[in-house]
Amino acid sequence: MQEFATQSEANEWRDDHRTEDHRTGIRTVFGTIREQQPESAQADPTLVETGQSKSQRDRIKNIRELISKLENECDDGAPVPFIVIEAEMVGMTQSKAQTELEKLKQKGEVYEPRSGFVRTT
Repeated sequence: MQEFATQSEANEWRDDHRTEDHRTGIRTVFGTIREQQPESAQADPTLVETGQSKSQRDRIKNIRELISKLENECDDGAPVPFIVIEAEMVGMTQSKAQTELEKLKQKGEVYEPRSGFVRTT
């Protein structure tokens, strides 16, 4: 235990250590928050330039490639369930694959010639 000659020394020591403990706590909390943030919230310089994170661009590229490959094998286009299954095989979740597919439809980069099938534009 630290011994002090005066109360002001004790207060000064307490304030100095409380401040350091406080800073350490803040660094710990912010570090934990940063680790738990979704990828879209983390700093990505290309996100500012393109409006999309690198991983999102990679997902879109993968979905477009899958559609291109599958649409050549089927007369009606690429079957959506097959796209989702193939996307899982390359490490994408079903929900991410479906979300990216919907975004591509909304942007007009793919279309549905028939329900459940898509083609690239």
